[in-house]
Amino acid sequence: MEKVVCEICFYKGNKMEFEESSDYCIECVCDHAMCPKCKKPYHAAIITE
Repeated sequence: MEKVVCEICFYKGNKMEFEESSDYCIECVCDHAMCPKCKKPYHAAIITE
């Protein structure tokens, strides 16, 4: 499973965790994945192996 690291709070978790934390994104004006810890949008994250 892909690991994702949030660039804001440096939380590291599975990509699925970020997808399960979906919420409304003001920047994109739609719902999409968020960091489960700091609730920042998924586009503020990097994918690691």
